[in-house]
Amino acid sequence: MSAETRLAIMVDGEVRLLAPDDVIPAGLRTSALVRARIVDELTLQPVTRPAAVTPAGAAFDSPQARAAVNPRAATGGLVGLVGVAARALPSLRVVAYDVGIRVSAAGYLPAMATLSIGPQAQFPGQFAPVLLPDLLLHRAPVVLSGRTVVQGLTTTLPLPGAVISISGIWRTAPTQVLAPPALPPNIVAVHPPLYAAQAAATATLRQVTPVPDLLNDKRLLRAAPAGLRELALSNRVAIAVGDVLTLDGADPWRSESLVIAAINGATSPTDAAVVTLAHALRAGHRRDALVQRTDITAPGANETLALDAITGDTTLMVSNAVAFATGTIEVVDGGAAPQYHRLSTYTATSDADGYWSLPPLSRVAQVELRATHGAHPTITRAVVPEYPRREQRADFVFT
Repeated sequence: MSAETRLAIMVDGEVRLLAPDDVIPAGLRTSALVRARIVDELTLQPVTRPAAVTPAGAAFDSPQARAAVNPRAATGGLVGLVGVAARALPSLRVVAYDVGIRVSAAGYLPAMATLSIGPQAQFPGQFAPVLLPDLLLHRAPVVLSGRTVVQGLTTTLPLPGAVISISGIWRTAPTQVLAPPALPPNIVAVHPPLYAAQAAATATLRQVTPVPDLLNDKRLLRAAPAGLRELALSNRVAIAVGDVLTLDGADPWRSESLVIAAINGATSPTDAAVVTLAHALRAGHRRDALVQRTDITAPGANETLALDAITGDTTLMVSNAVAFATGTIEVVDGGAAPQYHRLSTYTATSDADGYWSLPPLSRVAQVELRATHGAHPTITRAVVPEYPRREQRADFVFT
């Protein structure tokens, strides 16, 4: 309390002195530090599933800073961080902090957003929290698969060689009130999933040819789990910062190629070394796994994204899917290290038993599948992906 806040009041004919507590400065009391809302990108409605929130941004790199905030999630998709600003951001009067949140919810890919806050000249007397834009959560992918058969007089038989493709997409599901026509299927699949977010305004994609160095193989000296950026290699012969390393190149589901950000090792290149990658591994790699320097050759024409992509996306919305064929693509966004992914189109051919499967699919509310086979009439059908169900079946019966 202070003399300025004292006031005299009359109670039962007696004058009494009232001295309320001074107002606590905004930066010294518990309040919201970061606020946001999580929204389903397909429905544009708040995500109703329970969400896990963690601090993100350079401001919370230290354990002390993370301990000064408490994550919060509420109904209506509201999420954020609560704490005392003077503890979490002590130098906000003169320093700018990068603050944000990382959010995950069942059936969705994790999403992260950060913004710069400060300097705030009146801090801690005044404090303005960060209001992040809506976080558009992307659905975890589903796999569409099924069988093609031909109907005979008394039975059905497997039909190999049928071509199944996505011939149209809807970003939002048609309704009885609003039923727009399908959009062109300008989507491609990538594996491994994206290592980092890509902005449609700045990202470029081009097809390339990877050529592994077969003369200077290396081996992992210890296992490298997913999420790791450092590799212990048997040697550093013929590699330099900026080169591309491919791990487990013979395994199409585990193989990944990443740019070298730093190398630390002994004087001799033939001795063991520790390599830091530009991005964290998406897959786990066993001890003694093969590692090869990979030269990137024969770059194709630059193509663009039609929509922003986030870390973990397996489906990319592109401006022209016809420009791509199955192979390897290089993805570059500004000055960040390039990413390399194996690209597939959403087309499959049924095998000898009639079975087919498309690459993992996300970011669409409905698709049109088309099945063709020689002289048989073409079959089309609309399929609504049943997120978050991982696998979904769609069979085609030819006559």
